[in-house]
Amino acid sequence: MAQIVISSLVNPCWNVPVCDMYCPYGNRFDANGCEMCACKSSPCNEEATPLEGYFCGDGPNRRECPSTHYCAISPNNAYAVCCPNSHQLPLPLPKEPDTASINKPGKCPPQTGTGDCVAYCTNDFHCPGEEKCCGGCPRA
Repeated sequence: MAQIVISSLVNPCWNVPVCDMYCPYGNRFDANGCEMCACKSSPCNEEATPLEGYFCGDGPNRRECPSTHYCAISPNNAYAVCCPNSHQLPLPLPKEPDTASINKPGKCPPQTGTGDCVAYCTNDFHCPGEEKCCGGCPRA
């Protein structure tokens, strides 16, 4: 006879109070990954300070981040700043080939929810193997 295993998923955030405050860079999270009623001071990893004088989003004043930084863009383009790279981030993006090899086959999953966004890729060439760049940072 086959053994039956019953499991239940427990949401550690079920009793977290609702926070009614606007945080331009989003809320901080506790050790369980639950949203806290405290604002992040920066959109960068570990709340590092963004590079001054750079706007890496879409627009006439766009300026590419240096190779020592990555571009963090809010989903609604409220900010697009250059954050310092850390050991958790990918290496600088390689030089792009001609457009024929940029679009890999397959489809991206639908976007879910809103929140802060970090642009690790600009097209499929920047993704390893069969992975696609799914545009987690929609831009107007």
